[in-house]
Amino acid sequence: MIVKDKVKVGSKWSRQSYGEIVDTHPQGYKVRNELGHEWFVSTEILDYEFTFADQYDEEVTLTRTSMVEKILASTRIAMTVHFTKKPEFKKLHECVAAMLVSDVRPGPRQLAKILKEATEGEPRTMIGRHYGEFDDLGRLRFTDMEDGGGLRLVDPRTVLWCIISGKRYEVK
Repeated sequence: MIVKDKVKVGSKWSRQSYGEIVDTHPQGYKVRNELGHEWFVSTEILDYEFTFADQYDEEVTLTRTSMVEKILASTRIAMTVHFTKKPEFKKLHECVAAMLVSDVRPGPRQLAKILKEATEGEPRTMIGRHYGEFDDLGRLRFTDMEDGGGLRLVDPRTVLWCIISGKRYEVK
């Protein structure tokens, strides 16, 4: 909390905030933070001090290990991650049950394709941030900025691409 009578010329400060653009003007932008406070920001300040989670002007291909390292090194930065959720056991169970009652037996290649599809997790794209905290299974605790700030778990090993600080990183 600010002690108003102690703020003076030369006082040092820092600021970290997350929010969204709510309106545009020729001179700048109206922004709203997660607490609901709104204010006007000039285009110059936006250019120098803001990082957008969904904008990029460069694409980079990385190994999976490098991708995970990049995400983990980017704490407190709004980012977009595209990953696969944990596969549903029910989906695999239904697939195998259908094959057992079917008169048609798939060949090895077709069987491999069917099982691969049944064990793939559903793709998900999320905008948010993390603070470098993990659960007991190694999943990253990720604050979803589009779902009211809810906590989500992301296994960094399942990320297919991400956008961080103006670059889109994709796994080779």
